[in-house]
Amino acid sequence: MKNTNKIASYVSNNFLHKEAAKFENQTGDNTSVGLFIRLPDHMAKQFPPLGPDDMSPPHVTLCIVGAVPKNKEALFLRLVNEEAQKLPSKIKAQLNQVDFFQNPEANRNIPHMSVRFSEDLSYFKFALVDSLQEAGFVLSDSFPTVFRPHVTLAYNPGLHPSWKGIIPQGLWEFDNFEIWGLSKMHVIPLGG
Repeated sequence: MKNTNKIASYVSNNFLHKEAAKFENQTGDNTSVGLFIRLPDHMAKQFPPLGPDDMSPPHVTLCIVGAVPKNKEALFLRLVNEEAQKLPSKIKAQLNQVDFFQNPEANRNIPHMSVRFSEDLSYFKFALVDSLQEAGFVLSDSFPTVFRPHVTLAYNPGLHPSWKGIIPQGLWEFDNFEIWGLSKMHVIPLGG
């Protein structure tokens, strides 16, 4: 049984790294832009591959913005950078507990790990929202009004919440976040 677990772990980790490498070379079409905190490798290995629903490397979803017109990409990046500079240069994060989102339209629940931060990032998120809206950006209809940073565990069929897999654990520190979905991926450093 131990060898089977080692093989499964090796296959899962190899898959994870190959998929992350593929993801690095992808660019978006500016229709589904978001801000994400990539998990360090030692923690990412605890998360199962999400399959065809999500080929991205394990990450904390900070917020999904939606569409960013190509002709406003530079303005978007400037506004995000300005808000990120107001944050400390390093922030601690900790995986908290298993929680669930329900998506009735897709008839599935999404188990995820909630995340706690050493800084209140809800202020950053809502200051960014205000800044973007003042600049004329129209945010996605699904832009959440409640700040729920999380790392997705799976996309389960049906609406009954359950998770029978490993419960990842860990604490880490980060000094940047990434913007995915623009014409190229951008790394945004946190402030000083």
